[in-house]
Amino acid sequence: MLYTVRRKEDHFFHSKTRSRFAPLHRIFVYVVLLTIHLVSPVFPQNGDSDAREQIVTLEGRLREESENTEILLKLGILYHNLGVKGDKKAVKRAENLFEKLSKLETGLKQL
Repeated sequence: MLYTVRRKEDHFFHSKTRSRFAPLHRIFVYVVLLTIHLVSPVFPQNGDSDAREQIVTLEGRLREESENTEILLKLGILYHNLGVKGDKKAVKRAENLFEKLSKLETGLKQL
């Protein structure tokens, strides 16, 4: 068998750039993991049931305030998330809400 001798400088883990940026890389990874850990409780973990409850509440508010852009956006996002999970009716509803939101936003900008 033929063995090759490699210098330490040729190896990735011993290169000068690796050792120079390693502490920054570790800090970056820790910051990302900490951010994910802190933000994860903000999002509902129960899935469709929470989303559907929020949709019912927001749909009721939308009947009262049909041009409220905040409600339209939140509903559009909720329906989009359900559509990603396979609900085809939710996809169509999200498209309609975003289209209405777009029309309202352009109308507000023209004023």
